[in-house]
Amino acid sequence: MRRSRRPGRPGRASRAGFAGVAAEVRSLAQRSATAAREFKSLISASSEKVAAGSGLVDDAGQTMQQIVASVARVAVLISFACLPVCPFARLPVA
Repeated sequence: MRRSRRPGRPGRASRAGFAGVAAEVRSLAQRSATAAREFKSLISASSEKVAAGSGLVDDAGQTMQQIVASVARVAVLISFACLPVCPFARLPVA
C-alpha cells in the first residue's frame, strides 16, 4: 500500500501554487493602484478643462450682452437719423 499524505501539511506543489496566486494578487493590486492614479489624473484634467470652458462661456455671454446693447443703441441712432426724413416714424423703445 501507498503511504498517504497527512492532511493539513501542504506539500511543495501547494506552496508553489500559493506563491503563484500571491504573486498574481500583488501584480493585480499594483495594476489597480496604477489605474487609480491614472483615473485621478484624468478626472483632475477634466475638471480643469470644465472650469476653463465655463469661464469661456461666461465671457461669451458678457460679449453677447454687449453686442445686443450696442445693436439697440445703433437702432436708436438710426431712428433719430430717420426723423427728419420720416417725421411720423416711431422711435423704438429702448
